[in-house]
Amino acid sequence: MQSSVQDSGLGGGGVQAPTFHSYAYPISPGLAKSTTHPTEASWNASLSERLLPSDAVGAAPPPDDVLLIFLQSTYETAAQALNLEREQLERQPITIVVDGALSTA
Repeated sequence: MQSSVQDSGLGGGGVQAPTFHSYAYPISPGLAKSTTHPTEASWNASLSERLLPSDAVGAAPPPDDVLLIFLQSTYETAAQALNLEREQLERQPITIVVDGALSTA
């Protein structure tokens, strides 16, 4: 079984402005050509990762939804490109209560 990784976060090297990033390894040829969302996200060939400027997230109503769309979209693209068996990797969300408010984790 070959090891693989998909990672997303804020920051990283190679960019000047605050940027969300997402990458997968090993790099699949289809990853750079794949479509991800939101439309402000773009493939950076020199870094071999998809980038989303934090300004695009902050300007969107609501910002949390835009970031979640980016993270989910890049995860799904990487999982498909790497032929991951998602059923074995993903868990069902659980509902927790924090200070009387429901939250999904």
